[in-house]
Amino acid sequence: GEYYYHGFTCLLDNLQAAFLDVKLRHLPRWIERRRAIAARYQAGLFGIPGLTLPHFPDPRMEEVFQNYVIRTPRRDALFEYLKAAGVETLIHWRKPYYKHKALGMDGQSFPETESISREVISLPMNVEISDEEVDYVIDSVRSFFELKAES
Repeated sequence: GEYYYHGFTCLLDNLQAAFLDVKLRHLPRWIERRRAIAARYQAGLFGIPGLTLPHFPDPRMEEVFQNYVIRTPRRDALFEYLKAAGVETLIHWRKPYYKHKALGMDGQSFPETESISREVISLPMNVEISDEEVDYVIDSVRSFFELKAES
C-alpha cells in the first residue's frame, strides 16, 4: 500500500476503557504465554541456515513478543509456501516508510531498511495458539528450508 497522510489520535470512550481495564488484568499471563510460544519457535527453528530468529541475549531487555518476526532472503517464497500449508503469516513492511511519496524523502537510501523490508515475516503469535499449532508452523518452516537444501 501507499502512505498518503499522517494518522490521528483516537481516545477511548468510557465503555472501551472499562473493557480494557478488565483485559489488562490478564496481561502478565498473556505475556508469559507469548514468551513460551517464542521459546518453542526458537527451539524448533534454531540452526536453519539462512533464517534469522528474533532472540538477542541481552539481560537488560525482556521481549514480550507482540510479534514473532523471522528474517530470510527467501521471505516471499516462504510466505507463499506457508500460505499453501494453511499457515497465516504477516508481512508488515513490504515497502520502507521513507519510500512513500507523501513523506517527500525522494533520493534517500537506507540499504539495511530496504533489506529488512524484503526479508522479514511474522509467524503466528497469539495467546490462543496451541503448542500443536506452533509445532505445525515449525514443521512447515523446516520443510520449506529442507526442500531448498535438497534441490
